[in-house]
Amino acid sequence: MVACMEKQTNMEQQDRIVDFKKGLFGLNEKDVFEYIDLLNNNLSKAHEVFDEKLAQMKSANELLTYERGSQEQKFQQLTKTYQELTEERDALQQAVDKQQDATEQIKSLQEQNQQLQEKIDNYKLLEEQNQQLKKQMIEKDMVSQMRKQQHTELLEEIEFLKNQNKDIMENFLEQQNRMESDSAEKELKLTQLLQMHRFTLEQSRSTLDKLVKQFDESCSYINDVQTDKLLSKEESAEEPVKAGRKNRHQDEVTSA
Repeated sequence: MVACMEKQTNMEQQDRIVDFKKGLFGLNEKDVFEYIDLLNNNLSKAHEVFDEKLAQMKSANELLTYERGSQEQKFQQLTKTYQELTEERDALQQAVDKQQDATEQIKSLQEQNQQLQEKIDNYKLLEEQNQQLKKQMIEKDMVSQMRKQQHTELLEEIEFLKNQNKDIMENFLEQQNRMESDSAEKELKLTQLLQMHRFTLEQSRSTLDKLVKQFDESCSYINDVQTDKLLSKEESAEEPVKAGRKNRHQDEVTSA
């Protein structure tokens, strides 16, 4: 391209330097023909310069076309890469959303596990309370049996004392009849014996009253034990129902 520029500069300089000589019949023919030859030569060189410039323009156009194709390929590649990155971003976003959903599900499961653990702890507490109640019931049953045995023994003792009192009364009446039929000398002894029997009778009555009082207390205690047993059974039966209602209510709240 630089050579073409130099050729064009020389041609312009030659055009400016030309000066025709004059002869007898006008312009010198030789100079005119030389100038024509020079013009032809310059025209030929101009054609060469044009052809070179045209070739250079074609080469530049081909280079630009190639570069445009390369740029288009790069643009298509970048567009494809952008689409792939967009799809990857969407896939990652979906994965993040799924991870968030999974995290929420894990939190929900943890809350449900915590609620179940609380229910298990409540059931364990109820089981311990039931065990304690069973122990108390066993102890009360043992005490009740002891009271029943004591009650039986007291009844036997009361019956024995009644029989003894009956025998004493019969002996007393028999002795009193004997005293009435005996002489006046035995009156003092009979009186003393009567006093002694009265004293014995009073002691028997006092002992009998005590035994009756103990018997009443035993009956009252047995009634209290039976009442406590019934109340314990009712509470034991109501506690699972209350716990079930509470659990159903918690499940309904959790479902809502």
